Amino acid sequence: MERCNSSKIKFVTNPIGFHPRSDSDIVQWQNFVHNCRCKTLFYFTGAPRTAIKNDFKGLLLNHCNNASGSCKVVDCTGSCCSNNTSHQTTYLQYQWFLPNDLISYSIFIHRDLVKNDSSSIKTILQSYRKQEINQMREKVIQYIPKLVYAKPEKGLNNIKDAFNIAIDGVLKRIKEQE
Repeated sequence: MERCNSSKIKFVTNPIGFHPRSDSDIVQWQNFVHNCRCKTLFYFTGAPRTAIKNDFKGLLLNHCNNASGSCKVVDCTGSCCSNNTSHQTTYLQYQWFLPNDLISYSIFIHRDLVKNDSSSIKTILQSYRKQEINQMREKVIQYIPKLVYAKPEKGLNNIKDAFNIAIDGVLKRIKEQE
């Protein structure tokens, strides 16, 4: 998980800055995230692309700004914060790392609902019960090891990190093509 130093926000879900040295580092991070109580309903991580007409990221930023205290903006101008805005970039590119049971850990809001102003992100997210949110949160915490890369010189003993999973996925794909 990457911390944005220019922001008061504790962490951004982008696994490029956290490189565990041991299995215990991962468990400690999972415990930290589990005990961290976020009072913000949702975040916008990214920046609008002003050169693009009808930029969807700009529309998402407007939704965040209009959510009156329920959304915070993490300015990722000049950074590599991940901001996935389509089913393809959100789920398919991470199929080795995240399970196919998408609704057990995520909420996908189709861009047409946001573009057509037929619903607000805030309204959709507020429709979920606390129990559902807690279950999703626990799933995400459980998947943290699959989304981070261990320090190369250390490695992990009993936990597979994103590197191990990617190598396994590539080898499986090669074997399937034989």
